[in-house]
Amino acid sequence: GRRMVRHEGKDRVALAERDVGSDEGDKRRRLGRDPRDVAFSAGDHSHNMDADALRRLKDAAGLDDGPPIPPPRPDDPEEAFLQWVDDDTPVERFGSRLSFTVHHLRTVWARRNDANVELFHYADMRRDPEAELCRLAAVLDIDVPDDAWPALVEATSFESMKQHAEDAAPNAVHSLWHDTGRFFAEGRQGSWRTLLSEGALARYERRLAELCPEPDLRAWLHHGWTS
Repeated sequence: GRRMVRHEGKDRVALAERDVGSDEGDKRRRLGRDPRDVAFSAGDHSHNMDADALRRLKDAAGLDDGPPIPPPRPDDPEEAFLQWVDDDTPVERFGSRLSFTVHHLRTVWARRNDANVELFHYADMRRDPEAELCRLAAVLDIDVPDDAWPALVEATSFESMKQHAEDAAPNAVHSLWHDTGRFFAEGRQGSWRTLLSEGALARYERRLAELCPEPDLRAWLHHGWTS
């Protein structure tokens, strides 16, 4: 037999306003993640990114006013995290920071029940990757044979993607990373607990509450759909 899983209701939303189509046939899928993990993942990418390669890509694309090349982040984990949290660059400018992440989520949160958008969360995918892949197949109307699932689940595991980083890492073909394998550094989930002081976490919580007053959205950001 073949297995399809369908989910209704709140499991539908997109992360960025610009990515949400008005055409119900235009399906959008987006992946969210705990902002604290995003901050440290962004730090890993910042240190691993080849700024010269990024400049060459921007020049080749004619993006004189495109996304700025991010400066290196501080080496101290807590200092780098708080810089990410407090960065008040206008949200219209692309870049990894708490305000940018939350702005786009809030913009589309009211549309989470739209029929053409679907939201996935990193924590849910780590907890039950097969169930989330089934949900993705349902969203895309893809009928997957039962005997194909084990290989699909394995191919999307963190370990498999790290092993095949040259194929799985974004922009690997453009030599954007000093070490392509480091794009899949740790699959960070909760490592901030051992890196941040209580004071830094309290500062983050205050800033998040200012940027995102909706408690249900804050809960989803931290835990996904399954707490």
